[in-house]
Amino acid sequence: MDKNSSFLVAPDCLLLLWMALVLYGFHRKRNLGYLQLWSKGLLLIVVEDIARMFYLAPTSPLIHKITHVCALVAYYFAGLAFFWTASGNLRLAPHCRRYLAICSVPHLLLLTTYGMEMRHRLLFIGLAAGGWATSTLAALVLRYPRVHLLCHAAFWLPSIYLAYGGHFRSVTYYSLFGIYAATALGFYRTLPHKRRGRTIVIAGFASWAICFLTHPLFRDVLQYWNPLASRIWDLERFVVTLGLLCLALEELSATHEFDALHDALTSLPNRRLFADRLQQALARARRNCSRVLLVNIDLNSFKCVNDQWGHPAGDFMLCEITSRLRAVTRESDTLCRVGGDEFCLLIEDFAPSQELAALSFQKHSQNLIEKIRQRVEAAPLLCPTGSSQGQIPLHASLSIGLASFPDEAANEEDLIRVADQRMYQDKNERKRLRTGSETCG
Repeated sequence: MDKNSSFLVAPDCLLLLWMALVLYGFHRKRNLGYLQLWSKGLLLIVVEDIARMFYLAPTSPLIHKITHVCALVAYYFAGLAFFWTASGNLRLAPHCRRYLAICSVPHLLLLTTYGMEMRHRLLFIGLAAGGWATSTLAALVLRYPRVHLLCHAAFWLPSIYLAYGGHFRSVTYYSLFGIYAATALGFYRTLPHKRRGRTIVIAGFASWAICFLTHPLFRDVLQYWNPLASRIWDLERFVVTLGLLCLALEELSATHEFDALHDALTSLPNRRLFADRLQQALARARRNCSRVLLVNIDLNSFKCVNDQWGHPAGDFMLCEITSRLRAVTRESDTLCRVGGDEFCLLIEDFAPSQELAALSFQKHSQNLIEKIRQRVEAAPLLCPTGSSQGQIPLHASLSIGLASFPDEAANEEDLIRVADQRMYQDKNERKRLRTGSETCG
């Protein structure tokens, strides 16, 4: 780019700044940490753009060197922010932040040395060799897998070779290539495969890495194609930003879809999703000649808990009962919250109708009810109060009704009706047993 036209990149810089602010706005609205990291990465790219404008403009040698260093370091820190987002399991590793900080120091020294135009072969060889030794030692001391040793060798050994040959620009941009290539690989491993923005993000970072790798070639050898390469270079940041925006929108869409089909307090399927699951379960049961059990569960005296201890205690009780109910259900079963204190348990493939006699089926059904009741009612729920009162013991009591398809119902409506009738029968029986006590229900 001509020095006199260096500020022509200002519109692109402003557009990128706007996109970064959009991502940050998504983060503020949904509190998604990765969006904050992405917006910071894009803001660092904006810093690089600003530094590059002054770097290419006619200025003093000192300002030229300082802005060059700022541009290179901003690119590296942006890549580091993106890599941290894409690193997945690496973030869970012990001393991960310390490990990345130690491994980043040699890269930053290398970029600073090149930006300050200290082009000495022995200096670059020493920095590359020191970077290899430092990164390898950090991986060994912090006990990281051996694959990290291979990755460090795969990066620093070519850097030492390029430094020995006096290819200082190649050494510098090979450092940026490494962090952006690692980011592309990290997103390939961690982003959900069904997300459409995933392909755009991976392609964007991979292309960005290739631009860093081939930059010395176009700058020093294929100078005729350098303007085209520069435009491709500027395009990659917008490709990546577009992919990140697509991922953010897909994440918001998935969140809204989950919220529409699940209970906000317990995260269980709600009545809408329960109706769909029940319809599919009955269709499979007709096809496979198997049984489907519908268990209606209602909490007794739940209103008294809310009235006496407040809604936070009631919410705590619902969450704890949900946890206990999940403990007695299989992964293939569907546990739903269909009302304020009403739950439904949908059990598929309970047993083939022709293999289980009616008497035996009743026994299995009663055992299931007793298992649920014992799990929930056996121990009180200790609700923390956050005050000097300590914990409040909440005693849960269940009314349970069970109906089976196709033995007792031929369709969804009849199955729900039979289960409801038996649940209310059980509730009335338990009320009669609690003679002399206050009834709330």
